[in-house]
Amino acid sequence: MAEKRFLFDPVQMVSVAREASTDAGLSATRVELLRLGQNLMYLLPGEGVVVRIARNSDFLATAVKEVAVAGWLRRQGFAAAEALAVDQPRVVQGYPVTFWRYVPGRVSDESDLALLGAQLLRFHNLGWPASLAVPDFDPLAQLRQRVESASIPAEDREFLLQELLRLGIELREVRYELPSGVNHGDAHIKNVIVTSAGEGVLLDFEGVCRGPREWDLAKVATEAELGMVSSHHYEAFVRAYGYDVRTWEGFGVVSSVMRLRMTAWIAQNVEHSDAVAQEFAKRIKTLRDGQPSEDWRGF
Repeated sequence: MAEKRFLFDPVQMVSVAREASTDAGLSATRVELLRLGQNLMYLLPGEGVVVRIARNSDFLATAVKEVAVAGWLRRQGFAAAEALAVDQPRVVQGYPVTFWRYVPGRVSDESDLALLGAQLLRFHNLGWPASLAVPDFDPLAQLRQRVESASIPAEDREFLLQELLRLGIELREVRYELPSGVNHGDAHIKNVIVTSAGEGVLLDFEGVCRGPREWDLAKVATEAELGMVSSHHYEAFVRAYGYDVRTWEGFGVVSSVMRLRMTAWIAQNVEHSDAVAQEFAKRIKTLRDGQPSEDWRGF
């Protein structure tokens, strides 16, 4: 597993971005890192294109889904990221690669949470796309693999795996209030670009799924509890969407799962920088103590 993590290093993966871009007929003279998250994203400034690289071949079907969802959203007139009109995804050196039109603007911040709330409400109201195949939501998907493959202390790994078992049992008793439907799957402020005209453009369709609406609202609500967004801006999100998921009796369990997901995600990236490793240490301390001793920060 150590070799795979090294190969997903942003510097090492530039060769994948260049090869995929050249194969797609794009100029890769300049390649700039935009973001390391679940995926690596690079900008081709000369083309105005974002190259998105998934972690391994297991995510090929997900990449296919992302491109299909983007096309569906744009056909609905929804402000969403646009997949480039090339044959994609491409698999290069074992990594699924997709290409997207670069959206000029700024990554949204907590002051834009009302914009995200309104976008999410419209997204949920689009209805179910009969022609689009998306999976049912599994809140615990990938958690075990992320924890087991992470370069973290053995006692932290065992603690996280025990939390996974505990929450899996508690989730069986959760009863939902809102209807199920198509969800974004990772609705948070960094997945929106705000254009110069003030329009929000929704990004990242990797997590799009069928599931209860509560899960799509719980990410921002949990971030508010962890000090990642202010209560003032969270209230603006609630007003824009029209429902506060924190008032629902199942929120405690769902929020705990969200914290575990957020911690497991960052665990797989601890080797990338000291800042990431320190954030992981902070997050796992929060899980052990029950409450954050200091605010979490995003990456």
